[in-house]
Amino acid sequence: DETALPAIGRFLDERPLDAPAHVLVTVSDDAARQELALRDGDTITWVVAEPGDAAALDAAVRALPSPEGEGFVWAAAESRALLPVRRYLQRERKLPKDRVNITGYWHREEAAAPEAQGTADAAAQCPAEIPSPLPWLVARAALQLGVVDAVADTPGLSADA
Repeated sequence: DETALPAIGRFLDERPLDAPAHVLVTVSDDAARQELALRDGDTITWVVAEPGDAAALDAAVRALPSPEGEGFVWAAAESRALLPVRRYLQRERKLPKDRVNITGYWHREEAAAPEAQGTADAAAQCPAEIPSPLPWLVARAALQLGVVDAVADTPGLSADA
């Protein structure tokens, strides 16, 4: 989704492979579109949908043609919106786990029913705040890179010190 546009842009700028990429981005409106550094053979699909719209994301992914040869999927979006995409790629497209990297890095919070009218008025004036994905991404990177294991095995870094 559009919250991943900086990561998508960086990937397209820095990727070492000369393989075509198909980029699918869901945005809340056309104004959120950005210029991306596409190479020959690359394509991009923009889907206008509400943030975290699982049905729109799933339909867009299913509409993509299957790549020739082995492909790789990287996806980043709202956690629950990625569940049908993950199931589709594993069960129907039969992509091996080592060819898929899906990260649900934010959670859509459903608005709770206000108990009083005053609460409803306040809620209408304050849009839902999306928490920063940074702490989660840092923890995920540390786990993937083995930093946690390396630190755990380092003498002198115990909780007792």
